[in-house]
Amino acid sequence: MRKSYFEILEESSLNLDLGKELDKLEQIIHESFWNDDMGVNCSLYELIELNFKRYRNRKHFLTVEELINDLLVNSRKLSTKERYFIMAEMYLDLFSTLHMTGGGSLDKQARCFWEQVQTVSNSIGYKIIHSNNRLIIVEDNVFANEAAQAVSEFADVKEALSILEYNHFSNKGNIDRKKEILIKIASLLEPWRDDLNNNIEFKNVLKLGNKNKVVAVEKLFQMFNILNIRHNNEVQKLTNMDRNMIEVWYDKIYTLSLFVILGKDIAQILSDFNEFVD
Repeated sequence: MRKSYFEILEESSLNLDLGKELDKLEQIIHESFWNDDMGVNCSLYELIELNFKRYRNRKHFLTVEELINDLLVNSRKLSTKERYFIMAEMYLDLFSTLHMTGGGSLDKQARCFWEQVQTVSNSIGYKIIHSNNRLIIVEDNVFANEAAQAVSEFADVKEALSILEYNHFSNKGNIDRKKEILIKIASLLEPWRDDLNNNIEFKNVLKLGNKNKVVAVEKLFQMFNILNIRHNNEVQKLTNMDRNMIEVWYDKIYTLSLFVILGKDIAQILSDFNEFVD
């Protein structure tokens, strides 16, 4: 059966070679273009190198080459996908040293790089987000996206984005970072607890327990309190547990947190529908 150009194009994005895609990023970074401000041909790499000493995250490194070499050494045991994401995040952050004006050849070249990363990331189920004044790549979780949007209407956007950061590729196996994010999520949800337990529409959907409270809400806060997240006492159930088991439970708590956050929206939808049909 013959396929259209667009069908072939769509299928090709499902079989990306991330090693080759990483080479493409290097090609864009080192590609020479006419720089309007300087009046010379140069590359993004050369401009980054020229401005490197004012890079906010350069730590003890004095040159781009030194930073990249250290990064490559520390990423040798990572998968090709993880190396792709690390290098992409590094270059996107290094763009902060450049004098972007919103137009011109420099902006177009940087935009080309950003769009390349975005296209490849989207093709394999990830996306670029702004978090804490940096661009990071996270798994594209539709429920997490909706939950972050819901929280951002009532809380600081920076805090709301921590919901998405849980899905950052580097957090797999990192239970300490996942714990930090779950503590933030618990703090974000605390002011909603009574509201959710007293919401009639939400109660109509979910099972009620003691004192007519929503079981899912109360169980979530019980998890926050006894699964080594918010407290460090003798009642904690994950103490001395295998790290893999701890991560499994943290991921369960994260999923339940998303459900409870979206519960506010569910309750509002049901309320709007009841008013609409009455």
